[in-house]
Amino acid sequence: MTRTTLFFLFLFLTTYSLAGQIWEERLREGAVEIEKGSNSIFIATPASIYEFSLSGTKRWEFSQGAFDIEAEEGNVYGTDGKEVFRLSNNILNWKVAPPNISKIYALSLGEKGVYISTDKGILRLDKGTGESEYIFEEELEYGSKAVEEGEGVVVNIKRGGKSEIVKIEEGSIRWAVESGEVWPEEIVKDKTVYYAAGLDGKVRAIANGRIIWELDLQSGITAKPALVGNTIIIATLRGEIYALNAGNGAVKWTAKLPAGIKKGLEIGEMGGKAVVFAAASDRSIYAVDVEEGRVVWKGGDGNIPTKPVFLQNILFFATKKIYAFESSRACSITYPPEGAILDKREIAVRGGYISKYSNPKVEVAINSGEREEAKVEEKRWKYYISPEEKLGDGPNTIKCRVADSGGEERGPLFTQIIVIYDSNAPYGEIEAVIEGQKVEGERLLLKVYDRREGRELEKYSYSINGEEREVEKGPVELELGEGTHTIVIKKKGYKDKEVVVRIAGKGSVLPFIIAAVVILGVLVVLVLKKKGLILKGK
Repeated sequence: MTRTTLFFLFLFLTTYSLAGQIWEERLREGAVEIEKGSNSIFIATPASIYEFSLSGTKRWEFSQGAFDIEAEEGNVYGTDGKEVFRLSNNILNWKVAPPNISKIYALSLGEKGVYISTDKGILRLDKGTGESEYIFEEELEYGSKAVEEGEGVVVNIKRGGKSEIVKIEEGSIRWAVESGEVWPEEIVKDKTVYYAAGLDGKVRAIANGRIIWELDLQSGITAKPALVGNTIIIATLRGEIYALNAGNGAVKWTAKLPAGIKKGLEIGEMGGKAVVFAAASDRSIYAVDVEEGRVVWKGGDGNIPTKPVFLQNILFFATKKIYAFESSRACSITYPPEGAILDKREIAVRGGYISKYSNPKVEVAINSGEREEAKVEEKRWKYYISPEEKLGDGPNTIKCRVADSGGEERGPLFTQIIVIYDSNAPYGEIEAVIEGQKVEGERLLLKVYDRREGRELEKYSYSINGEEREVEKGPVELELGEGTHTIVIKKKGYKDKEVVVRIAGKGSVLPFIIAAVVILGVLVVLVLKKKGLILKGK
């Protein structure tokens, strides 16, 4: 099987990457939006609205499509782009089509009512009756979700080809800040400061109608930022996640995901640590440690997910199903990458783990094989695989899960990646370098490399004159006696490497050392005479 064939075979695979799953329920259609209530989850699809309990019971389903929903006190407010509605316990309270409006861009909730951004302006609807009034009436090319401020709202709008973040009050604009490009979701408010990001790649902090700081990340942003403490977290269309100081915009850390983030971020918890959840364009959900920027979990079912939500220590997201995951423990696989084509060379599968309990361990399984314990260090784990022994030709799955004193991740599926094994690939080649003076009693340094990639190898063995030793990680110190020594280096998936070393005795090199010293002394004298530093005799 050629590498090209293996690559195209991988493209047709559906990759499942789940960890700690509690329950799942199928939906009639693919979900487009998920929102959390006080003790339940609401799902919107193009044809229906659902409510699920936190334990997975479907409380009701109503035949009403929506692309944008908001939940409050058991009520669901939504829009399908033409009409706005309110549902309560599977009952349609009201549905209205605001007059003369061709398109609704976004819907949001505030204390004073339901706000919709439309092509004719910004409207506020009464929560109880659905009656509407304009709070700003003007032709708009776009309008984001509105955030209440006093008697008015702050919203990002586009009109006349120009994008602005504006404060609207009593039907007029009180202040405006140019936003460069439209921002499809909503602005985040922290007391008196607003944080906004846009397709122009810039993040802005705004107070009293002024930009107090601005940072250009040079990549478009469409996902709603997340605020945790004094940190604002931003995700870009290139897959970077930035943690910024909310006070001055300074970058605290940067994480790089393999795909861009288009939808809003959600702050939650995994393993007792604060994390930010992000839905990426590779159809996966990622959890990134808020303090350090480490990826600690990856989930998804191969379909486009909604934005994730976190409620009562449970993570929820939806595709063609709704999923619920526990947050006490999780693991990630960071190497090899998804879809990697492996040859016969032994590799160290690596990842991270997180747990809120003591004595955590990571277990790894290949395909349908038994779970085996990986070697764990602080927040990291690794597990060696010999592809020739463990993998079958073509696609293979590598799975990890965490167990600790509080329990273990539940399934049926856990964090996993798919890799491709090419059994026709050649064995790897070893490069060995011996540094130091090859003299009896002198210490030598043995360094072992992968000849193709130039990286130092781990977990290999070497034998000297038939005596074998295991090495977890090099380099290795050698002390050899006088004579000729044969060193044989072995590693799974590699051709054996033989190195011959000749060690001179101390006595045999003494004349040469003396001669070298004499020659060096003569040269020094000649140089000094030439410079006039030694007087010639008379």
